[in-house]
Amino acid sequence: MHLFSHQILLLGKRLLLLLFMFFLGRLFFYLHNLHYFAGAWPDEVINSFVYGVQFDVSAIIYFHLPFIILHLLPANFVSGRVNEKILEYYFIVVGGLMMLGNLLDSEYFRFTGKRTTSDIFAYAGLSEDIINLIPRFIYDYWYIFLIWLLLLYGAWRIYPVSRKRCSPKLISGKRGVMLHTLMMLLALVFLISLARGYRLKPLRVITATNYVSAENLPLILNTPFTIMKSFNKQHLRVPDYFSMEQAERIYSPVHNTQNSNGGGKLNVVVIIMESFSKEHSGYLSGSEGYMPFLDSLMQHSLVFPNSFANAKKSIEALPAILASIPALMETPFISSPYSANAINSLPGELGRHDYHTSFFHGGINGTMGFDDFTRLAGVENYYGRNEFGNDEYFDGYWGIYDEEFFLYFAQKLNSFPQPFFSCFFSLSSHHPYTIPDKHKDRFPDGELPIHKSIAYADYSLMRFFESIRDKHWFDNTLFVITSDHTAKSLNPFYQNRVGDYAVPILYFHPGNPDLKGVNNRITQHIDIMPSVLDYVNTDSHFISFGSSVFSDREKGFAVNYLNQLYQYKEDEWVLFHNGERATAIHNFITDSLLRKNYLEMQGAGHENVNKTDLEARLKSIIQQYNHRMLNNQLTAE
Repeated sequence: MHLFSHQILLLGKRLLLLLFMFFLGRLFFYLHNLHYFAGAWPDEVINSFVYGVQFDVSAIIYFHLPFIILHLLPANFVSGRVNEKILEYYFIVVGGLMMLGNLLDSEYFRFTGKRTTSDIFAYAGLSEDIINLIPRFIYDYWYIFLIWLLLLYGAWRIYPVSRKRCSPKLISGKRGVMLHTLMMLLALVFLISLARGYRLKPLRVITATNYVSAENLPLILNTPFTIMKSFNKQHLRVPDYFSMEQAERIYSPVHNTQNSNGGGKLNVVVIIMESFSKEHSGYLSGSEGYMPFLDSLMQHSLVFPNSFANAKKSIEALPAILASIPALMETPFISSPYSANAINSLPGELGRHDYHTSFFHGGINGTMGFDDFTRLAGVENYYGRNEFGNDEYFDGYWGIYDEEFFLYFAQKLNSFPQPFFSCFFSLSSHHPYTIPDKHKDRFPDGELPIHKSIAYADYSLMRFFESIRDKHWFDNTLFVITSDHTAKSLNPFYQNRVGDYAVPILYFHPGNPDLKGVNNRITQHIDIMPSVLDYVNTDSHFISFGSSVFSDREKGFAVNYLNQLYQYKEDEWVLFHNGERATAIHNFITDSLLRKNYLEMQGAGHENVNKTDLEARLKSIIQQYNHRMLNNQLTAE
């Protein structure tokens, strides 16, 4: 059996080489995003590298099972030059793709705030423009591909090879076959046990919360592991925290609004600005801003400094803003198994009250499934790149430049019958942040590539308002302006799990000078639908997981889900929960970097937070969300 021992030793060396490559990938991930992890305690960084090994081992073993089994077969089956080459190619191709995933995620993480999961494949399938962007990605992030090629070359050069040649004679004898089979099974059981983890439950993404805080989950994990663990996880289960009647009493998503004035109907325009983080607003952040027009408009609007997105992706933002559906599952609603569910929505409810409804996005028609979702949401008229019909203003990647498409939007609004609802989704402040040549020197470069494109998108928004300010319908229109999600950040607060969702949300009604000021209530994207329906006085009965900012009866809160960890914000508190137990509570007002975990504290100050109430409210939201999603009960009818 010395040949079997030799194969085991050879396999061990090759797997250790893969493990070393994963270590280098994690090191690059950490150094490349050092600003994000700057607030991490040294022990948490060390824990990420130490305990992260088990997640690396799990991914390596599962993705290399054929590779492992070939090593464990009788030596004469796998020896020889041809078989050795097969093993070497498997190592380089599969191991190389795993390395590439880890390296690319070092950059993609800056946009999503999490390790990539299997939903990336659904997203790619919904976005034809991904093909156009691949050359630009390679151009912009050439250094990542160069590092990958160097690592791949290094792995190939030091790949352990077998110097031993065995006889072509097959294993003979019943005893020899049984002994080899037993040893092979024992080796497989041992390796699968390593991959599974030593706990009662197999290793999961959420297991990482046992070792590090929520902010450092991406560092302890690896991309192949999160992709693997999120496959076939789209289906929800309903937790049994409470009876459904009890959950309804704690928090109810059923809303009613009444027409209390009996007057004319307001037009409604919702504008979603791509990647406009709160950090980019001088008015909201108190630092240098890149959206001077929007900042000036805030002085005439009702503004919420504690306003948050419900997700980190555009594909998840649209259901939150238009249908009050937060992103509380692994897969975006648009690409999930529940995307055919009947839903209540803002355009749908207004459409029932004889509103003309439309949606504008200058991207390629079909991108991210926006056209399909808006149709589901009750939008009658979709305007995209096709309808614009002039590719002279195509940015070469995503769609029509914001300035031209905003002016097109203004022209179309002027032709619509009143009352109308319309939603505009901008795109120029999206990577690769291109702006027209005629404006190259108009805007400040800023410290990040996105800053110049934010300034251009803000200028485009200003051009839109300039073109409609004298229209007869302007004063009779409620404008809601927000961002789909945040972008890259420089400030440590906007890099943690609270600030990473901080976006502007403002309500502007030029015909109502009283609708202005600053309200410190916590609000979120899913509040927009109930707030608008409340403000415009419709008779509506609908499902919304948010609350109206114009109602004192409902408490303001915000809810998010990332890396299989829920977070719930209420008053000054943020609760992190893994679906089974609370993992942390922070005061994000007095402790903006989330250093002090009140779950680990005793005595003074701890009694100021009621963990039971926060957790009960979050659990009720989770339970009702999953129940209604699974049972197609997202409408109040």
